[in-house]
Amino acid sequence: MKQTAGRNALGEFAPMFAHLNDDVLFGEVWDQEAISTKTKCIVTIVALISQGITDSSLRYHLENARNHGVTRAEAAAIITHATMYSGWPKGWAAFNLAKEVWKDDEPVAQDDVRIADPSGLSKDFPKGEPNTAYAQYFVGNSWLAPLGDPQLGAANVTFEPGCRNNWHIHHKGGQVLICIAGRGWYQEWGKPAQELKPGDVVSIQPEVKHWHGAAADSWFQHIALAVPAEGASAEWLEPVDTHVYEQLG
Repeated sequence: MKQTAGRNALGEFAPMFAHLNDDVLFGEVWDQEAISTKTKCIVTIVALISQGITDSSLRYHLENARNHGVTRAEAAAIITHATMYSGWPKGWAAFNLAKEVWKDDEPVAQDDVRIADPSGLSKDFPKGEPNTAYAQYFVGNSWLAPLGDPQLGAANVTFEPGCRNNWHIHHKGGQVLICIAGRGWYQEWGKPAQELKPGDVVSIQPEVKHWHGAAADSWFQHIALAVPAEGASAEWLEPVDTHVYEQLG
């Protein structure tokens, strides 16, 4: 989305500043691909806190960070770390804003069995190990259990409630998802999200931008089958917008 805040506020008074703000800072700099948008959000938050800027500018970037996958726990850790170097009062001021931005992401009560108890997972397929290799492309925790011969490209993927992967594209080779436990979501770019339940099968064609993961109140498991193709690869993109995901239920 093209930034217009500079032109809206200062277009007539300071057109050069408006251009630098909208086209250079929020255009070329924020569009650079060397680091992820999530990382840019974190760097910006720390830079503003270190300067003692805790007004609407910081709130905007905290909200942007949340929308690009920074969790409540990560936000607390980022601000705490920045406070050690920039000063205690700045940290307190930043936390006051962060609590408002992440107010809907309170930890789940452990007596909510639907979320806290993963007993509904498949008894036939292993949960596997923490999916650390791809953790940077997921919001929340997931587990990965390779199935059979590695050449098959098959794995059982387990998502905790609220966990989902980023938008991504399978180039050349596609993917098939076989849902085996819990409740989840699948969505292709520009289309409505599709609810997933055990027994559902999703065939993902090459070059289709999409994401999939658990519902907010349920664990979810699917077997992911890679469709073999010469030169096949996966391109990982931006996280699913948090507010859009929360609308799914």
